[in-house]
Amino acid sequence: MTNKYENAKIVCIGLTANHRAPNDPNINKPVPQYNEIIEEVAGKYGALYVDQASVINSSNFQSYMHDTSVLHPNAAGHELIFREIVKALYEDLQK
Repeated sequence: MTNKYENAKIVCIGLTANHRAPNDPNINKPVPQYNEIIEEVAGKYGALYVDQASVINSSNFQSYMHDTSVLHPNAAGHELIFREIVKALYEDLQK
């Protein structure tokens, strides 16, 4: 994308944990490792990284997800993620 649009800013969004099965000790195990890799790759290629898990977590998951049995944000969740992306872009512009 940056080859064609040299001023493009790519935003990589980390994963949020799956809170549908709190008693399953393995349900969220790979999420932190995946997010570390996503953040590392974003940094390597000059992309911005937005840590979705820092804004959608176990304390507010039900407010921002479409259905607590899946991992898809509802309208409020999309708004929250959108605001985090805008914040990251704004902070990047300030550099």
